[in-house]
Amino acid sequence: MLPVTAEAAAPVAELVPYQRAPKGETVLFVEDGEDLREVTKRIFTRNGYHVITAANGAEALDMARGYPGEVHPLVTDVGMPHMLGQEMAERMRAIKPGIEAATCPFAKVIARR
Repeated sequence: MLPVTAEAAAPVAELVPYQRAPKGETVLFVEDGEDLREVTKRIFTRNGYHVITAANGAEALDMARGYPGEVHPLVTDVGMPHMLGQEMAERMRAIKPGIEAATCPFAKVIARR
């Protein structure tokens, strides 16, 4: 049984959904799976981001060298052929100092669903 009280219930503040307004930031998304790369690009684009994609670490590093603007953030798969995501992120910081990087095992996350 619940305790009985004469106190009025406290009002609960209305929850406000988080809404971010991107200002055209450029995301560099690195993923060796073509389908996942394209789907993720569409998601970022629909949410107001400019998206550059690469299929592997070497391609991402080459793109960053040739890209004149800032890239924030770098989002990369953990395991890719020839270069792991973490190694690529470390090399990327030499090209684009201050870049924020997020690594995620995308294929494993999707396979579990």
